[in-house]
Amino acid sequence: MENQATNSASTKPGEGKPEIVVDVELKLHDVYTPFDWNGQNLIRWVLAILAGYIVYDICFSPSSQLQFFSDANSISAVIITLGVFIGLGLVLFPYLRLHSMFRKAPGFKGPKKYVFDAQGMRFESEHAKGEYKWSVFARILETRKAFALAQTDYTATYIPKRCFASPNDILAFRYLVRENFKGRWRLRRE
Repeated sequence: MENQATNSASTKPGEGKPEIVVDVELKLHDVYTPFDWNGQNLIRWVLAILAGYIVYDICFSPSSQLQFFSDANSISAVIITLGVFIGLGLVLFPYLRLHSMFRKAPGFKGPKKYVFDAQGMRFESEHAKGEYKWSVFARILETRKAFALAQTDYTATYIPKRCFASPNDILAFRYLVRENFKGRWRLRRE
């Protein structure tokens, strides 16, 4: 069941400035998207393909020097195993790490309410609440499916687009970021 925002871009009493309310229940596919076209996934897939090519070149290529060793089958088995682990580690490890976080961390479970305005973001869930100025975020990125408000290179707040009440709220959120966020941002032009 997807939670949708109950109150779209509204105005605070007396202020006349837009406020965007988004109710979010985060899912794993909102955070980990291995088949989306972005720099991080491109690097991951290129490295996995390169590892596969190296394994092929060392073990199976007709010009391979490995075939002249007496223990060529044993060496090939070790190299193939390492190649498989490297390939799986590049593609599967991030998924397993996030899956574990979603399963174990109470902060990922349950609905959360985010309120965005010119000052920043207010957050409320069963486990916590807080207020964040725009300056707490290092950068804001927009993907095809979500906005990632990154505090560091390793932590971010994900706001899935499916949770916005309307496409107008997404446009209003982009406007808030462009007008109020002084850090680096990359937003779509849609």
